[in-house]
Amino acid sequence: GPLSDYDIIGSLPERTGIFALGPDMPFDLLYIPPLTRDQDVGLSTLLVAARFCRERRALLIVDPPQHWVRPQEALAGLAGWPLRSDNAAMFFPRLIAFDPLRNRMAMFAPGAAAAGMLARGDHAAGAGLRPQESDATLRPMLSPAVALTTEDSERLAQAGINTLEPLRHGPARPARSCTLSCGVSASDEGRYLAARRLALQLANSIERGTRWVLTAPNVPQTWAQAGSQIEAFLESLRVAGAFAAGDFQDCCLVVWDERVNRASTIATGAVNLLFGYAPRQPGVLQYWLVTHQPAGSRVRPVNINRQAALPRRIDWQVETTVLNG
Repeated sequence: GPLSDYDIIGSLPERTGIFALGPDMPFDLLYIPPLTRDQDVGLSTLLVAARFCRERRALLIVDPPQHWVRPQEALAGLAGWPLRSDNAAMFFPRLIAFDPLRNRMAMFAPGAAAAGMLARGDHAAGAGLRPQESDATLRPMLSPAVALTTEDSERLAQAGINTLEPLRHGPARPARSCTLSCGVSASDEGRYLAARRLALQLANSIERGTRWVLTAPNVPQTWAQAGSQIEAFLESLRVAGAFAAGDFQDCCLVVWDERVNRASTIATGAVNLLFGYAPRQPGVLQYWLVTHQPAGSRVRPVNINRQAALPRRIDWQVETTVLNG
């Protein structure tokens, strides 16, 4: 029978639907195509998928509803749109392409083309992390279903909707892709798509790359080795221009000693590794706490209390408040 939202959501205990992407299957992008040519994915599915992507530090690509045909309808519809997340991005408008099943041109949701666009940009950037803005120009065989002016694109971007541009001669329109947190009380770090993807990729890379500590003795020498590994990784990205301009001490920080690994932490078999980086302004860092423990590893953004002086040699306190849920 036809697919339903229940099929897409699936079951966590049975590992069906979305939850077939188990913990041992890392991914960076999740896109769920429409259920049929004329039926959008339900909002319940999108809400579950958005929460799932937040837990897995991935990006959800969301299609606009089919009845959002013109930019004015998209702006009006987004005003009451309940899904706001810095782990989700929406692209507009729908696309016209050749349909080989019907042997004629047809209209399609834009999410698959957006996923391909992001993946194409990742591939072009090479093996490192990708902080650059992606090229939003469509391939020659695709065209937008409705023409957008520069003003339309700017208004949509301010509200939180990205636009896909047709292939054209001359310079491309200046654009800065945004997440679906845009238009509400979003921080700069969560508002822009390139910065958000960089943060998620950093967190995933460091969490996965330091899991080896679980097989090593839980002693300061192990923490120091993992901390040095993270420092070398962040330094390579700093040199490549991924962070704000400045020296390492201005743009990066790694803490692995007793300030984050207290006796109570060691007693549970856990290892904490804290790292921070400055995406745009030297000295203004985002912080993430990686926790490796026998039951599983996790990484989450945290707030840090610190004095302004001697940023590398002061006492730190990781607050219990976790950003972004």
